[in-house]
Amino acid sequence: MTDPSAPPRRTSALAAAAALLALALGVAVWLATRNARDSASLAPDGPQAAAAAGADAAPVKDGRTSQKAGTRAIRTTPPDTAEASAAVAAIIGDTTIDDLTARNRLFALANNPAGSLAERTEALDHVLVLTPDTDSAALLPLASSAHLPAEIRSRLLDDAHNRSGKPQLQILLALLERADADQRGEVLELLRFLTNEDHGTDLGAWRVAVDAKQFPPP
Repeated sequence: MTDPSAPPRRTSALAAAAALLALALGVAVWLATRNARDSASLAPDGPQAAAAAGADAAPVKDGRTSQKAGTRAIRTTPPDTAEASAAVAAIIGDTTIDDLTARNRLFALANNPAGSLAERTEALDHVLVLTPDTDSAALLPLASSAHLPAEIRSRLLDDAHNRSGKPQLQILLALLERADADQRGEVLELLRFLTNEDHGTDLGAWRVAVDAKQFPPP
């Protein structure tokens, strides 16, 4: 039997206090761990750290574009030919030559029957970028070349849609002379649209029509 005159036991109070202290310590440890983890996740690491450090640096230019010495229009090589030609990359990356020299060298690669189709296609893409509409006539020797495969002619035809004036029609005539059956239909359709005339497959009649076509001065 408990002695009523004995002082009350403090065991329960002490246990409760110890539990509360342990809980407080646990919460403090948890908060410290979470803060450290959050700080680590916010700090850039590896490639992210490098990107953050160089955020204000000038971007590295792709060597396989038609931009050289700040004068060439940007034109990234299409993905399917991006690794085609070291020769093309060397020309594009040569800062000692002007655009016209670069275009002439690329022109030679595009027209080289001994070159691979990938290399010739890549070279042609840069030639087209480096040939403004006002200088479209420079593409005539290539459009008239007997050394072009159908794939190269098809690219020239696509580009011709975006040209203008007499050179556009002359390029189409050159392509018409050597076009295969599939391309011939597209060339004729574009010629009919641009001239509002129809001479069928008569190349001579088309030449007369193109020669007679007048355009306002640029």
